[in-house]
Amino acid sequence: MPDVDVGTFGICDGSIMAALLEFDITLTGKGGHAAVRHLTIDPVAVAAQIVVALPKPWSPATQTRLIPW
Repeated sequence: MPDVDVGTFGICDGSIMAALLEFDITLTGKGGHAAVRHLTIDPVAVAAQIVVALPKPWSPATQTRLIPW
């Protein structure tokens, strides 16, 4: 996927020839006053949503082999 811009990621259906064991995600929030919470961005809530959305390698939905560490 050479047409993906730096700082973004892409997904595709099927196999792709690349491997990465880890990656970093940086979240930046936006503070504010409690009276106008709808104008703020809570990075902890965003991080929680990302964790819930990521597939777990031990999930029954994924057909992975166990890796002996």
